[in-house]
Amino acid sequence: MGHTAVRNSHPKKYGPGSRACRVCGNPHGLIRKYGLMCCRQCFRSNAKEIGFIKYPQDAVSIVAKALLCFNNATVYKNCDDQFRLTPGGVLNVSRNATDAFCSGPCKAETQLVLRCIDQILSNFQFYNGATIQAVNTTLILACGNGPRRGDFNVTANIGAPTVPANHGSRLRPSPMGFFVDSGTFDLWIIGLLTMVIIM
Repeated sequence: MGHTAVRNSHPKKYGPGSRACRVCGNPHGLIRKYGLMCCRQCFRSNAKEIGFIKYPQDAVSIVAKALLCFNNATVYKNCDDQFRLTPGGVLNVSRNATDAFCSGPCKAETQLVLRCIDQILSNFQFYNGATIQAVNTTLILACGNGPRRGDFNVTANIGAPTVPANHGSRLRPSPMGFFVDSGTFDLWIIGLLTMVIIM
């Protein structure tokens, strides 16, 4: 048995190893965190005197905290200012700059900003009315290999269903309802036809 185990094995009236509230002596529901050594009831009634103040979060402070994600230096490190997502929900990326945006750090850092906002306020709406899902769908389609490659118009995807992360021109919906690569789809059809012919 170590020194602290021996010390804590003998009940003391107060301090480390005590097993009762130092305010009322109640042994049940003891809060030992931060060295408080008081029961829950005493903590609730004396929280202000102890120094624990619960600040109510209003909607303005929550939105302000979400807006800080756009200027977070740990999130946006290497992406040029001209390609960054704005609080207005706008991605200023031209078709000529698509490869630089999608293959460089900007796409990943923009997704980090969206994740940062989503962790603070999941139903955040940009000034143009777009949601986090609409911006994410725009990123996937604009960086994919489909016909929408290079189209960073977020407002076109407001209310659109989400697409899989690997969306591109080679993906097709399968009869089962999920997206598969066109080569896999062709093999699936051939396998299905073979099974039908054999039976």
